Amino acid sequence: MDHSLRQRVRHGDPEALGIPEGTVRSRLSRARTRLAKLTDEELKKTRAKPERPLPGGQHLVSRLQTARSTQETIR
Repeated sequence: MDHSLRQRVRHGDPEALGIPEGTVRSRLSRARTRLAKLTDEELKKTRAKPERPLPGGQHLVSRLQTARSTQETIR
């Protein structure tokens, strides 16, 4: 896409794309629907794994967090 065409392309500007406005709207609608579906699938994957506490009440943290004192983390 050349620079002059990119400048003319705006949200809802089908003339710059050379296609009817209805086509632009339907493609955007389908794209939004697909994006919502993919987003929901990804969220379900991350939510599906409940975090279980380690024996003894320990928590998994980075070494940097472990090395800091309690006073350093409360600011």
